[in-house]
Amino acid sequence: MRIRSRIFGDIEIAADDVVVFPGGIPPFTELQQYCVLSAEAEPGLRWLQAVDEPSIAFAVMPPAAIAGQYDIEISDADAAELQLERAEEAELLVILAVHEQPRRVTANLRAPIVINRRRQLGKQVMLNDTQHPLQYVLRTEDEISERSCAAAQCPCGDNGKEQR
Repeated sequence: MRIRSRIFGDIEIAADDVVVFPGGIPPFTELQQYCVLSAEAEPGLRWLQAVDEPSIAFAVMPPAAIAGQYDIEISDADAAELQLERAEEAELLVILAVHEQPRRVTANLRAPIVINRRRQLGKQVMLNDTQHPLQYVLRTEDEISERSCAAAQCPCGDNGKEQR
């Protein structure tokens, strides 16, 4: 199937690659079909692209690539909604955000995206602990450099040009 992405342009994806988010992803609850696309220029970076809306794509990464040890427990209700039978069926991703003042890139470790890869069902779950921050800082203004942002696919949108 062919989809349009503001980041990748027109691309072909397999129908089996579509992940259904029955409740959408806040605040885009009406958008329920997404696919995970890799960003070759930035290792570990992926994009959670809305299938039906080219302008909606979330920069995401596996939490282990960011925070090392990332042990979470989701509620029984979330596990049931995702039809998870075993923890191994779950793929975890965290949404990245770019902030302007002060300039930094953060990861939301408290509300990960959980995908049941066997059933292609996904949900953003809110963890009930304070151990995982909403804004885990990945890069500060000083670390956002030409080397780390040279790729057009970097979530800071810098394309290698520092903006101070």
